[in-house]
Amino acid sequence: MTPEDDGVPKAPVSLRMPLIDTVSSVQGRKGEDIRLSCLFQGEPAAVVWVKETISYQQLPKAEFIGGKFESLGQGFEMDKNFSLVITDLKVADEGLYLCQVVLKNLDNFENSVILTVSCKYTCYIMILP
Repeated sequence: MTPEDDGVPKAPVSLRMPLIDTVSSVQGRKGEDIRLSCLFQGEPAAVVWVKETISYQQLPKAEFIGGKFESLGQGFEMDKNFSLVITDLKVADEGLYLCQVVLKNLDNFENSVILTVSCKYTCYIMILP
């Protein structure tokens, strides 16, 4: 046994999964900006951030496909680290966000981030008929 060997069998590097599936919670404050991180290892072919609705519909917010970044909603953009940046947070931004990643080796996974939005005093939600 060598000093680097802890006695635990190791998979060959080529068989180790380069994926990191995570679920996290983040809290932001109304009117501020927030960054939701998407963690992974490897070179992405595509990264898409979506917000999942109560009815499980996925609304695309930003994407990286074919080497290009594109914002798909006002106040949403993806930075060079594939994090979703939401500017001027609104109570309506609260919810479940998914970062869906396809690596160039075709492995894929997603990160889930639950975003809650607080207000300085009290948040009001207006429901229109």
